[in-house]
Amino acid sequence: MALARDKRLHLAAGAAVGAVAFLVCASRSQDVFLAFWCAIVASAVVGTAKELWDWRHPPHVSDPMDFAATVAGGGLGGALTSLVLALLRELRPT
Repeated sequence: MALARDKRLHLAAGAAVGAVAFLVCASRSQDVFLAFWCAIVASAVVGTAKELWDWRHPPHVSDPMDFAATVAGGGLGGALTSLVLALLRELRPT
């Protein structure tokens, strides 16, 4: 089953927000678990703001599945950023 274009856009936006939030939090705390949760929370904040905006501005329609796609993207962005950073650390010459 393919995701609708709108859901793919929400997923991508959430992933971008999540990746940036992960990098910011990881650079400040060095705690990967905390950085992952920063990615989730940041994407949830952005997703909530977007859905509230849609709700207040007809003909846009607020959709809980858009919010879910944004947050899922945040988790995906945080996880992929963590993976890439771990791989880069492994490849760094000693």
